[in-house]
Amino acid sequence: MLLTKCEFHDCNFLGASLTYIDVRDCKFQNCNFKNANLHEATFHNCSFYNQENEKGCYFFGENLTHSKFTKCDVSICIFEKADLFGVEFLDSRAQGASFKGADFTSIVSRSVVFSLASLKNSIFRYADFERCVLKKCDLSDSSFVNANFLRTDLEEANLTGSDLSGIQYEALQLSGADLRNAELGGL
Repeated sequence: MLLTKCEFHDCNFLGASLTYIDVRDCKFQNCNFKNANLHEATFHNCSFYNQENEKGCYFFGENLTHSKFTKCDVSICIFEKADLFGVEFLDSRAQGASFKGADFTSIVSRSVVFSLASLKNSIFRYADFERCVLKKCDLSDSSFVNANFLRTDLEEANLTGSDLSGIQYEALQLSGADLRNAELGGL
């Protein structure tokens, strides 16, 4: 299904199945996507943030595996406990968004767990990544200024060119991460 130049206000997509949907130039304001299925959805130049009341949309527990957000604004959106394996945020804005406890992993067996996500060239200032596993993920050329990385796993992640100034980082795992040209002020 293709949606173009649509506006959705105060809509409830609770539990909806919208897999493979292609959405372009649309606005979603005060929408609830809790426990919906947006597996492999594509969003281009969409806004999920209401500037008037400074509220984002609600994606709690959402299935967003292999979904892609390009040039989107998901500021202050809630992605807590969402399934985000293979998600891509490219050239997007996610200021103040909460990814707390979101799952960027796929469990193949008891001993084999993969992480996959691409958060590139985007703004994640003040975002919350507490308890996320982003091991070996691509977080390059993004701004994470004042973001929360408490108990987060960034082992072997690509953080080249990213700004990590002022982050909260208690129990942050950074072993093997690529930090070339990264701004580490306060770390």
